[in-house]
Formats: sequence, C-alpha cells, structure tokens
Amino acid sequence: MAKINIDNFYGGLSLIDPSNLEDNQFEILKNFYYDRDKRVITRRGIKTFWNNIWSSPITSYFFYQRDDTGARMALCTAWTWLYKYNEWTLVWDSVNTWLTEFEADWTTRTRWSFAVYKNVVYMCNGVDWYASYDWTTYSDLWTSSIWTATFDNTTDIVTVTSHWLTENDNFKPIGGTLPTWLSERWYYVKYINANTFKLSLTPSWKTVNFTTNGSWTTTWYTSSQPRVRYLKYMWDRVFGAWDDANPTTLYYTGALPSNANALNTNTLVVWWDELWKINGILDLWNIILVFKNKKIYSINVWSNTAEAIDTQNWWYSHRAIRNVENSIFYYNDWWVETLKARAWLSWASWLASEPLSNDLRTLINKITPYSYNYSSGYYIPTIANYYFSFDTASDRVADTTLVRSSITWWWSEYTYPSLNDYWYYIDSDWEYHYLIASAGGGQMYEVETWFQDNWIWINTELQTKKWDFKDSTQWKIYESVDIVWIKNIWSEINIEILSDWEIITTAILDDTFINKTDITATIWTLPIWIKWIWWGEWSGEDIDLYPYMIRIPMYSWWPNIQVKMYSDSNPNVWSLDKINISFQKETMTIFPNINIA
Repeated sequence: MAKINIDNFYGGLSLIDPSNLEDNQFEILKNFYYDRDKRVITRRGIKTFWNNIWSSPITSYFFYQRDDTGARMALCTAWTWLYKYNEWTLVWDSVNTWLTEFEADWTTRTRWSFAVYKNVVYMCNGVDWYASYDWTTYSDLWTSSIWTATFDNTTDIVTVTSHWLTENDNFKPIGGTLPTWLSERWYYVKYINANTFKLSLTPSWKTVNFTTNGSWTTTWYTSSQPRVRYLKYMWDRVFGAWDDANPTTLYYTGALPSNANALNTNTLVVWWDELWKINGILDLWNIILVFKNKKIYSINVWSNTAEAIDTQNWWYSHRAIRNVENSIFYYNDWWVETLKARAWLSWASWLASEPLSNDLRTLINKITPYSYNYSSGYYIPTIANYYFSFDTASDRVADTTLVRSSITWWWSEYTYPSLNDYWYYIDSDWEYHYLIASAGGGQMYEVETWFQDNWIWINTELQTKKWDFKDSTQWKIYESVDIVWIKNIWSEINIEILSDWEIITTAILDDTFINKTDITATIWTLPIWIKWIWWGEWSGEDIDLYPYMIRIPMYSWWPNIQVKMYSDSNPNVWSLDKINISFQKETMTIFPNINIA
C-alpha cells in the first residue's frame, strides 16, 4: 500500500496540531486520554486502593502531609464512620463511629469538607458539629452549660427551661445521675417547644424511653460553633460557610489564631441579592471567593465587604470547583465555565467568566435540581486533565465523567466508576496516587495509575465529533478516511464510519496495515499500554509497537461524518495520532425564488 504523507492532512482531527480542531470539539473517548505529545492513547485505567472498608459508599476523602515532620494522614468517611489510612498495615482504621452520614433526602448534605490549620485537620458536613482531628484524637468543638433537667418516665420528655435547642441539635450529658437508658454520649433533640424535647439516637430513629424519672443538675455539652458545610484555609485564617440557620453568612477566625476552634470570631453576611444561600468558598491567589446562585463574590476580610463578579449563570457543587492552572473551573446549569484573570485590573474586576464548551449542554442538562450538589471535579497536573463527574440518573451518584485536556483544550467522555469525591495520596517515596471515593461501596480507587485488576479487559472506544467542514455552499461527496499512528502487532482495531449516526463503512485494522517491520517503540510500564493483570501482577514482558496507516474507502452524500474505533483484543495496545476525512467539493446551484414554478 502506498505510504501516506501525514504532514499533508487537512481538515481532519490532528492531535499534533490542535488548531485543526473545530470550536466546541467533543469526543467520546472510553479509556483514552491525551498525552503530552498530543496523541490519543489508551488509558491506564483504575485499580483498588487497598482494603474495602465498608459496604456503604465513601462520601468524602481527604489527604494532608505535615509541614514539620512530613507525616501523612488520609481520612475518609463512610456511613457513620471516620477512617484513617494506616500506611504501615495498609488498611483503614476506625477513628470515630458517631458521625451523621446517612442522607435521608436531597436536603441532607453529609459530604464532608476539610481544612488544615497548624497541622490540625478541621472538618464539617453541615449536620454534625464542627470538629477537629489532631492525628490522635477526634474532637467535637463544643462548650458546656449547666442545666437543671427534669426527665419524665411516663412521657419520655426532657424539660429544660429556655433550652434554645432546635430539631436534631446534638448534645451530650456528662456527670450527675442520669435516668436509666441514658449514658454519656451524643443524642439528637426531637423538639417540642422552648422548654421541652425528647431524645433520639439518630435524626430519624424513634425517641429514647426512660425507665426512671426525676430532676438533676446535669452538665450538657453543646456546640457554640456554626455547623457549616464548606471550609477553606487562607491568610492564616479558616473560613466556613452555609450554616443551615444562617445560610448567607461567611464565618472566619481571627488572624493568626492559636487554633481554628473559634470559627465564628468574625462574620460577613453575603446577602445583597435575591438568591440566598452560599454554595461554596474557594481561595484564588490572594482572594477568597464566595459562590452563590448566579453570583460569585470577592471577599475582603479587612474591610468586611463582598464585591460581586460578573457571572451570569447558576453555579452548583463546591466539589466541582477546582484551580486549573491559572483559572477556576466550575459548572452551572448550561456548561462548565472558567473564571480567569483579566489584564491590568484588580479585585473583583480582575476576574471574568467564560463558557468552555456549548457542546456540553446536552449532557449537563441531564443533571436535575435534585442532584445539583452531587457533582465532583478534579485536576491532575501531571497529565493536565480536569475531571468533571456528575449524576444523570437523579440518584445522587456521579455516573458520568467528562475530561478536559489542558494539552488540546477539548472535552472527552471517560468510562469511570460511580464516585463521590476526588483527592490524592502521597506515599513514603513521594509518589502521587490520585484517588476517588466510590459511590458504589466502601472501596477507594486509584485512577490514571497502573491497571484495572478485576479480571476483565479494559475495552477502548473512540468516537469523534461530526465533520461537515462548515461549508454549507458545497455538496460533500466523501471518498476516504485515513487513520495513522502505532499499535501492537497482535492487536486488532475495529473501525466504523458513521453518517448521521448510521454505519456506512466498516474495517478492521490488523497487522496487514503495519507498513514497516522496524520497531517504533518497546514499552513495559509506559502509559500507552493496557495488559491483563494476573493475580494482581503484570508479566513484565516488553511490548513492541509498529506504525500503522490505513485508508478506508467510503461513499456518502450526507453532510455529517464520524469515525468510531474500538478494540477488545489481547493485548489491547494502540494509540491515535491523526484522522483525516477526504471529500470532493461541488458547488450547489441556488435558484432564485422567481425561477421556481
């Protein structure tokens, strides 16, 4: 077969020259990603990150490394448990078993937020008390009050005059003589009125029955800190937002406090628009940003002011906000948007929003209001990818993942497990492991590193955008498709050419289309290849790659053409450098209306 000059491909998908990609490019790439050479390459897949810790989904994950000793700590939450990863035993050890982690309905947000101040981890979820973990002890940040409480055995009612507690507030009785069946633990208030209430072990269970009654003076531990849902550290302060009782208030500690226990030392009410609740906070360079529906505010804590930034669309999910290089990525009801700097301006006017792709509307419109805040995002700088995972089935599980490559600046769709959260882990060798918290059970997964060890092959599939060459004055008589790059000599690639979603031509790219016998590259652990793992190990054998060049004849009058490529052969090794679609031009004859009988 004649050699194809790949330097002269015009109008096609060229990953070497991303300028050939049209605006709003979108490909469906299952188990592919763009490498730093701007090629489409088979993904490295996922693998489990040590033991399964619980049958319930892992709703949150956080990692921190101390700046003094270098000690590492990874935390995750599943149901009512907080776990700490033990790097010596490679298992997750229980830290706390009395969290509120059951999501009864869409208004209950039990995703956890974390911040670190002076090597102490502070955490919140909007339901439990604002808490801290100092590497050995989990502590609710509460204060104590001495109340006279009366317990009525016949009605199971607690009477405390002017108790100021609300429904599902937590408190813990310490000391004194308690009625039978009460102990020194946290209970939930089942509110009756300003002077009476009942007790429950969980927000939704039945109330506790007393077997004795009487009146005692008892120490009740209650929290003076707001139960916020979002935390962020900046300027030697800790910031918190969205306390259910005050959803428009930004709380923050004083400057350089001894600890972050007093989150409510300072407050700023961000209220001056018609849309009420704060949906997240973020640090950007030396600015704290507060996200509200349809508005993003730049916060100045020294003057206690908030200045609006010029965004126009709804904003959702604090977990989808990520710093990506010198911009912020977040999503609204239309698309994923970026907030980036303008030149020669300052403060709020320094930042401007910009949509990243109209083509995302079809998918993002599947996110219902029920699931707005169950989306997550993450940026992996080593491969320059931003990941956006969201729920399309209205079941509060992120089941679809879109990936934007910072190399080619276009979107792809990945096959990913359902997930709740992203973060990373740094091991003792300073190797980064990028992890996701599974929404399908108590298993952490490692992404974009090594391989999927579950006894199945990682199937690959590429589907390009539609090509119509943006020329409505030409009939498009398509002739052929050229596909070029390298693959393993044993693998086969199935190719389908689609015209308006209908298959019009098929081909199989096998060893016949390898045009020279010299090895292009020999790889073992490089990310271009996918191998079956046997008993958790790979064989270590080298894999030789050879260039392929295939021209597929075709014929279609229809304007929109797509290319689909997939492979499930053994081993599944191939990458794509360029696709070109060639066609003949023929000018359409346009008749004036007066000439039509």
